[in-house]
Parts: sequence; C-alpha cells; structure tokens
Amino acid sequence: MRFFKRPQNSSSYLIEIRLSGSAKRYVKNLIFDVAFKFSVSGVTSKKVVPHITVLGPLKTRNEQKLIKETMTICRKYDLMTIKFEGIRTFNRWFSKDKVIGIKIKPSAELDKLREELSEKLDAFCQLNKYDTKKWKPHSTIAFKDIDIKFGEIRKHVKKQNIPEINHHVIRVTIIKGQKILCEYDFLQRRTLNRQEALSRKNKQKTLRLLKEKT
Repeated sequence: MRFFKRPQNSSSYLIEIRLSGSAKRYVKNLIFDVAFKFSVSGVTSKKVVPHITVLGPLKTRNEQKLIKETMTICRKYDLMTIKFEGIRTFNRWFSKDKVIGIKIKPSAELDKLREELSEKLDAFCQLNKYDTKKWKPHSTIAFKDIDIKFGEIRKHVKKQNIPEINHHVIRVTIIKGQKILCEYDFLQRRTLNRQEALSRKNKQKTLRLLKEKT
C-alpha cells in the first residue's frame, strides 16, 4: 500500500452503494428520527442519501481511468446482496468524530468486488488508510455533532431492534463533489452517466429487471 502527498490538480471521489426500496426507507426514517429526537444535524445538514461507502474518499488525477477500471471490475459480477446486522459505533479515522450506523454484512461476492477495486485503484489513486484493510461496511445514522449525546443516541438506536433486511445491490456509484459522476447498473449490465443514473424511467427499468430476476 502506497501513501503519498496529494497530487496537484487531483480531485476527490467516493465509490458507494446507494440503498433503495425498504432498506433506503428504513435508514432514512431512522436518520430523521434521531435528528429530531436529539436535535443533531450531522447527517441531515445536507441531502440525506442512505448509502454504504465501498472506497474513499480517494484522490486521483486520472478520472477516466478511475471510471474505466471501476466499471470493468463491476462487469465481472452479477447481482449481489447486503444484510442489516444491528448497530455499529466507531470514531472516523480522519476527524475522530463519533459515528453511529447500521452494521452491514456484505455477500462474499461483494466483499471480493471491493477487494479487487482496492487492489486495482491503489496503482494510480491516493487511497485512505482503511481502503486496503478488511472492510467493515455500515450505513451512517448520525455523526459529527453527537459526541455529547452519543450514549443516549446509541441506547435509543439499539432499542429499535434493527430488522435483518436483505437488500440487493443494484448499482455501484462513483461520486465526485457530492454529485453522481456515473453508476454501474447490475441489472441493465451497463454504465450509466449522471443523467441516466438520475432518470426515473431508468430506475423503473432497473427495478422491473430486479423483480423478474428475483
């Protein structure tokens, strides 16, 4: 694993899985429940998009190669799953902020995809120090402004008895500047540009294909 100084003119990216359906609704409702009950806004200060970070934040000067390599690896895999497994709490490595999130168990195939991405992107990207370690995925419920109320919030969230939701991973998304750059769609088996990724018609097509497949 190579760590180096930030290259000139580099941009920052995230690779993530955006939740959909019942998984998205559950996480979003829990985020706003915590924000309202405890008057915290670390997650709700911006648009709430329930997701799981696969890699990042990472930096590179070669955006096109980042897209190409990520999409090439995604094409090797079929439909994969994740499962909710209770609550996970930890401190963010780069800011020491406390985080409360839903613990995620990825399928073996998804774990392998993430490992392949890490190995391939390490050759030309500046990865953070956890991107080559064992993946411990989560979907964030609260962070940043929760330190004083951390114990109360954790106790409240644990009482919710997080359901063991099984969720299909329908897309992997590359984010640049908090906006979708592109996505790989595992049902349509193709790369979507930003406009296609945000298209409601396209999303409906993906969900129809998911229903047919499952």
